[in-house]
Amino acid sequence: MNGRLALVASWLIVCLAAGRSAQAQGAGAPAPARVEVSASFGVDGGTKFGDRDATLTANGAGRTADSFVLFHTSTQMRRAGVVSGRLAIALGRGLAVEGAMSLNRPSVVTTVQSDVERSGTTFMLDQRLSRYSFEGSVLLHLRALRFAGGRGLPFVDAGGAYLRDVDDGHALIESGRSFHAGAGVKYYFLARRDRFLKAAGLRVQGRMEMISRGFNPAGKARRRGGGAAGVFFGF
Repeated sequence: MNGRLALVASWLIVCLAAGRSAQAQGAGAPAPARVEVSASFGVDGGTKFGDRDATLTANGAGRTADSFVLFHTSTQMRRAGVVSGRLAIALGRGLAVEGAMSLNRPSVVTTVQSDVERSGTTFMLDQRLSRYSFEGSVLLHLRALRFAGGRGLPFVDAGGAYLRDVDDGHALIESGRSFHAGAGVKYYFLARRDRFLKAAGLRVQGRMEMISRGFNPAGKARRRGGGAAGVFFGF
């Protein structure tokens, strides 16, 4: 599913849940704990920044300016694993606010071709980045769509993040921001109301992000997808 379809599907689920929310009040699904912490590992999709030509413009008296291509470059950020930690605070039976910190180390690869000084050769430049993300989200539990006897609880989320990109040599430090929307499922292995540990289970989710600034040779906002799975504990 492409990025636009994923976003549309997420918000269609929100609308469906809102339409059935009256039926979900007092239902048997586990109520989200007041405070929830989670840890996950996932993959962020790669990003293509596009192609560029390095040109040389000739000049001189009595001649028309002309140019020719010195070499051609193509740059992309490859997909990479991401580790995240989250803290959510419930605002009601189905609504929560969530903060998260994550780290991934994508590789940025530039392929150089058609170099007039190295005819017929192609070589690659590989740069490793550390990307730190600090995000805030609103999370809606779709209690009307629960399954597996109430243990399976879908959700949708949306929010924004501050990004910090640092290369291994600390020669490049860039700040950016992103906006995201996604959907996922929590599966409760443990749900109880009278203990300190009130809930525990698995969490799986996917999302689409729109990223601006940060490391961005193309200078345009860019879209990428991602997914993650992990565990959560409610208190």
